[in-house]
This record gives sequence, C-alpha cells and structure tokens, in this order.
Amino acid sequence: MTRLVGELAAYDPNRVVLFDAPPLLAAPETRALAAQVGQIVLVIEAQRTPRNTVTEALELIKDFPVVMTLLNKVHGGAGAGYGYGSYGYHSEHGFR
Repeated sequence: MTRLVGELAAYDPNRVVLFDAPPLLAAPETRALAAQVGQIVLVIEAQRTPRNTVTEALELIKDFPVVMTLLNKVHGGAGAGYGYGSYGYHSEHGFR
C-alpha cells in the first residue's frame, strides 16, 4: 500500500487521490490506509452515529497531521445553521 500511494502521489503532483474506505472502527485495513495518506476526512452520519463512536474513531487518528470531519445526511429545519459558536454544526436536532 505504501508503494501504491507513493506512486499515485508522484505521478502528478497536482492530482488529488481519494480513497473511499470502510468505517474506521469496522476494518483494520482502514486504519492501515489512514497511516499512508496526507489527509483524512471522517464522515459522520447525522442522527445515526453515536457520539462515543465518533470519539473512539477520532482517538484512533488523533496523531495524524490533517483530520477533518464531515457531517452528512443533515436535515435542516427552523433555526438550523452552522457557524463558529461551538466550532461545528448547530441545530435543534443536529449533532453537537
């Protein structure tokens, strides 16, 4: 995997290579892949992924240089929005 990632990165320095991997806590291969990439985007399903699961997954990748989170399947309603108040998505019913 190290060789493959290195070859893909060297082929064209302007290229962005995305790996869509299984959930971090479900597959050890995903943790191995995480160690090979430059950035990680942890996708969290709103209203379905428990907070302790997110915390556990983030703990596994806490030492990697760039980790971002993406909250998907968010259904906005009255008062829904996003901002910097608590550094994340704000909603009456959203993940906090």
